[in-house]
Amino acid sequence: MFARLYRAKEMLRKNGSYGTITFVRAAFHEIPFEDNSFDAVISVSALEHADINLLDKNVNEMMRVAKPKAPVLISTSAIDQEADRFDEKTQGWCFSANTMTRFAKNAREEYEKYKDVERKILQSEIWRSRIDPYYFTDPDSSFYRKHAIHLPYLPIGLFCTK
Repeated sequence: MFARLYRAKEMLRKNGSYGTITFVRAAFHEIPFEDNSFDAVISVSALEHADINLLDKNVNEMMRVAKPKAPVLISTSAIDQEADRFDEKTQGWCFSANTMTRFAKNAREEYEKYKDVERKILQSEIWRSRIDPYYFTDPDSSFYRKHAIHLPYLPIGLFCTK
């Protein structure tokens, strides 16, 4: 995969052209493109804000428009619990490993890292010094007065293929 990306980058550098970006507004569950249209599909911190009842359909649509063996990369909010949880603050879902392993080959591996990554973040003075006042001044926030004892969710990256 990385070799293909490198070749594409080299081709663009040599040609001096980076192509054209076309913005299309559409629902995850009704992506208006033909099957096998894209060399890669990337979803960054969006899936968790869609209707959870459409989760399977949303991911299946991303898989549908990806070419065979093309990567489908999803970053989303994870939670180290048995069930998914809706986060009122962000108006988004925090997905459990039980949910995400239905789609992503690396989901279990990513969730196994959860506790260690959370611990490292919570022990980081740099992280603590950078918590936005919006969070540490809100008594309902997990970061109120910068006394976080756990993260309400953790962003993870998932890799899906057909």
